[in-house]
Amino acid sequence: MLAFAHPAVIAKFADAQLAHPMPRKDFPTHTVYLSHNDFGQLYDTPDESSLLKMLSKIVDFGLAQRTDTRGGTPLISPIQVDQFHAPEVLLGTGWSYSADIWNLGVMIWELLSGKDLFQNVYDENGLYSAKHHLADMYSILGPIPVELIQREKEMRHWRWDPELTNAKG
Repeated sequence: MLAFAHPAVIAKFADAQLAHPMPRKDFPTHTVYLSHNDFGQLYDTPDESSLLKMLSKIVDFGLAQRTDTRGGTPLISPIQVDQFHAPEVLLGTGWSYSADIWNLGVMIWELLSGKDLFQNVYDENGLYSAKHHLADMYSILGPIPVELIQREKEMRHWRWDPELTNAKG
């Protein structure tokens, strides 16, 4: 995925949808919209410097894992880049599709706002800190759900294979 070269592309697309909505099929329970991936020219600018500002926004390929839950073993292999860690990943509670949905939400935030959702994830030395990341989540989203805290306590007996130790998260 790529960020838009210029923020006006989104506004231009939204205005076009108001004037000429994309085709869709309405069902009693849901609506299916025609996929739209043609935004025309990237955006007409006096210079082409905006093309140089397009940054790749693909996440997680470096830490992607193939997993299998048929054996009953929870998914606890390290996943996700630091900025995109889901709460259940930070707490080591095991995870599933919810971590992917979390990544999508954080990535959409970053694509639309141009900023990281969680900006206070580094310690005083500039190193990533899971404690700071959880505190930032708490300050933005509120308390961690009780069920997640309970799962963290229940998962403390699981060990990484090979052993993984990192006091900073």
